[in-house]
Amino acid sequence: MRTPRKVVTLLLCGYLAGGVGCGGPDDQPETGRVTGVVLLEGKPLPKAQVMFFPETGRMSQGETDENGKYELIYLRDVPGAKVGSHTVQITTSMRHIGDDGPPTTSPELVPRKYNVDSELTATVVAGDNSIDYTLEGKRPQQ
Repeated sequence: MRTPRKVVTLLLCGYLAGGVGCGGPDDQPETGRVTGVVLLEGKPLPKAQVMFFPETGRMSQGETDENGKYELIYLRDVPGAKVGSHTVQITTSMRHIGDDGPPTTSPELVPRKYNVDSELTATVVAGDNSIDYTLEGKRPQQ
């Protein structure tokens, strides 16, 4: 299957917008700094990807530390997320490519209603945003 040129161009622009071509700081939407904590069954959820998808435009993401804390990154050197409404996804299932051996995938510890079928939302405002998530439910069956 061939990847449409528009998709490739958008992906390249996303990577390059921080400094070369396809736009720079003047082309960026207003963002707000976003930090928070993710708990699963009352305990910190380490190594989870937290992704904010705005209604239009570029997503933001961050990874939780051992205490469940995260901070979103909009672009390589720009913290935060686009101001406005977002659908939020939280997942622990990530593909890992190592130097030796085949790729592996970490197990999903988060129920589907928080990632694939996300019910989570957030509103980001200019300035600092502290957005915590307390997730309920056991690990999905593999």
